Amino acid sequence: MKTILIRIAIVLISCNALSQTTNYNPFLENNFATFKDCNTTTSSAAEECFRKILITNFEASFDYQEEKTETNTNGRSVYFSFKVDSIGEIHKVDFYDSDDEIIREPLDGSIAQLPKMTPSTEDNIKGNTTFILELKITPEEKTLFKIIDIKTRFEKPKTKKNENSEVIEFNIIDKVPVFPGCEIESEQQRKQCFQGKMMKHIMKNFRYPEFAQEKGIQGRVNVIFMIDKEGNITAIKTRGSHPVLELEARRIIAKLPQMEPGEEDGKPVKVPFSLPITFRLQ
Repeated sequence: MKTILIRIAIVLISCNALSQTTNYNPFLENNFATFKDCNTTTSSAAEECFRKILITNFEASFDYQEEKTETNTNGRSVYFSFKVDSIGEIHKVDFYDSDDEIIREPLDGSIAQLPKMTPSTEDNIKGNTTFILELKITPEEKTLFKIIDIKTRFEKPKTKKNENSEVIEFNIIDKVPVFPGCEIESEQQRKQCFQGKMMKHIMKNFRYPEFAQEKGIQGRVNVIFMIDKEGNITAIKTRGSHPVLELEARRIIAKLPQMEPGEEDGKPVKVPFSLPITFRLQ
């Protein structure tokens, strides 16, 4: 039987294997490439429009009755991604699992037929968007597309650091955010308490995704998030070896409690925090 381990920095933690999903909705993000026909005002409408276009193109390229036996995809999840560049052009599909290559041709064909998109923009700079999706093919039912993550990247020109910035790094801030239970006078002790509470939180809430166990998926996820001026956890971003591991890492961080915000010159500021989480099966 496989043993499940999660590693935070250099600390190894043994955990039980329980499956749980996140309610994270990537369409709540502000900046990502969109289809011109999906210029809606709500995240739910944008998601529904996006999914409808994907399904229409995919079903036109994939014959269930002829290919369902050959591909053996009935009811199985397939994870893949495609990128939209800064001029709205769509690039090739990348798969996360080698055995998903069996549907590369119809999926590549359907993505290639997608209409040109409007690229993401930030501060008048156009960026790249990567869409990460889960596809479940069920011949007796409808095709199920789930957009599980959207990542954007903007190549901005370098500028001088703003001394009046409201974002201050954790290791140089006057007063670090205070994790509940870490109300200590010493700044150094508060930092140590913060780190300890963070590890305990991850140990308590960690669940190794069932899909990852079945597929033998392991790897490292880098997580960065913001503790805002009210002490809320916001802007959770992840980058890892597989989207199911990223979703689990994001779910854990989203469950962090509200904290006392960090302070610089006696005023609350936003504080970014990052950590690596390594998922390992033995």
